[in-house]
Amino acid sequence: MATLEPDLLPEILTALVAYLRRQLPVQLQPEAEDIAQEALAIAWANLRDAAVDIRDPVKYVWAVAKNKYVDLLRKQGRWKRIPLDQIVEAPIARLIEEATAEYKLMQAELEKSLRVAMKSLPERELEFLHLRFYEGLDNDAACHSLGIPPEEGSRLKFVALRRLRLLLKVRLSKQRPLPIRAVR
Repeated sequence: MATLEPDLLPEILTALVAYLRRQLPVQLQPEAEDIAQEALAIAWANLRDAAVDIRDPVKYVWAVAKNKYVDLLRKQGRWKRIPLDQIVEAPIARLIEEATAEYKLMQAELEKSLRVAMKSLPERELEFLHLRFYEGLDNDAACHSLGIPPEEGSRLKFVALRRLRLLLKVRLSKQRPLPIRAVR
């Protein structure tokens, strides 16, 4: 674990204050020194108590100072939410809101269709896809975990993805599901 050298503190404080004075609006610039001192105090306490594993203490101090700076800006209300119709014309704002709502609805329908399609997969294919795409394992690791050779794992993935595509296509087109066989 790295430590913060006491002889570096004045230099870091000066650099932080200069940075914060450049970043803060004019009315908040007097707060720059307080933010820098508070950031140094937090970093020093965390390093001393070993409450946090900090690899680069100087970067940590800068990150704490930036977080304090952002909190101050939020408290001052610098980043206010502006209604969309004040930024663009009302008809365009309505179109954007409708498109956003429609997109969210489409995503929800697609997720539901995917869940239903995945439930209809054979257990072994579902297990392999889970290892590959949810657990983040590569093909060899997923095959090893299932106790199958890599060639069979590749075939299993191909068949499962093809089956999912077909199931999704059928479900999304609202047709009667076709019987699906494994491809060899």
